[in-house]
Amino acid sequence: MGYVSYYLADGTDGNLITKSILKANDGFTDLNSTTDFDSTTYTKAGDLDFDVKFNTQKVLKGLVLCSFTHILNVNTNAKSGNGYVIVKIRKYSGTTETEIANNQSDILSDSGTGVWTDPEIATELLEIDCPETLFKAGDSLRVTIEMWAKISQVSAVDARYTIGHEPSNSDLSGQTSEQSFASSTQTKFQIDIPFKLFL
Repeated sequence: MGYVSYYLADGTDGNLITKSILKANDGFTDLNSTTDFDSTTYTKAGDLDFDVKFNTQKVLKGLVLCSFTHILNVNTNAKSGNGYVIVKIRKYSGTTETEIANNQSDILSDSGTGVWTDPEIATELLEIDCPETLFKAGDSLRVTIEMWAKISQVSAVDARYTIGHEPSNSDLSGQTSEQSFASSTQTKFQIDIPFKLFL
């Protein structure tokens, strides 16, 4: 068994945004995914697919390791919020998508402070136990990221959920659109995939 590390990235080509899993650690334009939410019950606030197509046969088996940072930010004193991430490992064969396994992150909780610069930040290692799965040449490994969140009461949209996917793990703290990140925060989303070795 051997592990291969991939980095989730959101590459931009003109007006076409393609989400892909990259083996190479290269920087891209879109460094995270942020969504606003305003529901008092857990609602899927974001749903992202990242794919990599295999040109040779591979067999996945064992613990997939996901290392990432997610950020919950409630921007008002009148509300509190909770959120979590579900990571799904899937096989995609042309038009057929098959779920292999999934797992849920810890739940983040944030009480509104009236500013965007005081979020709840968590970096964690999520393990997903996958049964032996054959990928033929031309099949894709798909990683789906679901962001689930709720707030205590509804008025204007004053809550934000962010997940980082900057392959180079660069410092995003100085950028306006990524102001929730601290200078020491991990910004990459790394997936370590266990493959059977055929010698």
